[in-house]
Amino acid sequence: MNQSCQSGDPDSGVRCFVSRCSCGAHHIHYRHAVVKVGRNALMRIMEECLLRERKGPELNRDGYRLPFVIMLGIVTLSVPWKEFALFSRVIGEAVSDEIGIAELAARLAMPGSGMEG
Repeated sequence: MNQSCQSGDPDSGVRCFVSRCSCGAHHIHYRHAVVKVGRNALMRIMEECLLRERKGPELNRDGYRLPFVIMLGIVTLSVPWKEFALFSRVIGEAVSDEIGIAELAARLAMPGSGMEG
């Protein structure tokens, strides 16, 4: 599994993808950092992303958008709001692959599965 996205702005140089290691851990590559996390941590990050998407950006007292900050052990990732949609999408796709959403959807759509609409 290797979920990868690039920023809509090709000059920004934002690198963001998730890869799965043969040891079973996930490696989150964001900008110049690589963070190794387990399945539960990946799910927690997705949950935090979904919560942030619902709330919208947090603002400081001057009205500027604060970055999305997530602590992973001793590592802290700080994702600026303009890159948050990219980061959240990559994490969501990695979780979807991890839990097999595409395979489940394909099985449910198969004739004779008893789940057709």
